[in-house]
Amino acid sequence: MKKIVLLFLSALAFVACDEGDLLENDRVAEGPKIVGFQSTLQNVSYFVDEGTVERSFPVKLVGYGDGQLPTSDINLEYEVDLVNSTATEGTEFDFPSSKTVTIPAGSDFGNLNLDVHTGQLNPTQKTQLILKLKPASGVAVSESQKTITIVFVGCSSQILTGNYTYTSVGGTSTSSGTTLMSEIEPNTFSVASGLSAGGTPLYMQFTDICGELTLVGWDYSATYLIDCSSVTFNPTTNKVIFTNLVVHNGLSATSPALFNFGTRTYTKI
Repeated sequence: MKKIVLLFLSALAFVACDEGDLLENDRVAEGPKIVGFQSTLQNVSYFVDEGTVERSFPVKLVGYGDGQLPTSDINLEYEVDLVNSTATEGTEFDFPSSKTVTIPAGSDFGNLNLDVHTGQLNPTQKTQLILKLKPASGVAVSESQKTITIVFVGCSSQILTGNYTYTSVGGTSTSSGTTLMSEIEPNTFSVASGLSAGGTPLYMQFTDICGELTLVGWDYSATYLIDCSSVTFNPTTNKVIFTNLVVHNGLSATSPALFNFGTRTYTKI
């Protein structure tokens, strides 16, 4: 096995921004209280019929205005993006009696609840529900966190877990070796990135949503961006291929490449 490229980190990197980087409604210490979804993308995966299951999606107080928790309940309405949603009410999901979410007095979050019909998710393709928060009296909605995309996944990944070899060709950095490909949650996988820190391998993560593979991060995502132009899986050869796999010297895709692996191929042993 070729020597794995060693990633040496001499110090943590910090990313600073000024007020010009903030969206108009994202001021956290002035004006009205500001709310938004804690996560703007959530996968809901079920591969067997578990009946109807309640799932919750947090709505956070992301700007306090006066710096204080609310002294009364914040009641928020939300609406469905009917143009871009492909999931159907009454099939994949149902709403509670009203399309509202409450952040209780003295708290900084509340939950948007959905009833998910696990036996009615599409077994061959993903569907999605897109919801958008509405402003309320004295409460603004964060421009960057006002929308959530809930992806319903009823198709289990065909990617096999276990030991894989990996090689890189066509880039300025080379690495090869073996790694355990593990499923860390439904349809989300982890493999060695080919880099290490202090002798400890660093792992990257990707999802397989009904055959659509996406690189979602790695162990140093808070400091260095890892990206690629595509991820594909060949079920005949049991190969997972990352094209134009790059680790950037920063959190932007325009940052210079620290490591350019070209095409990275993982092959099941």
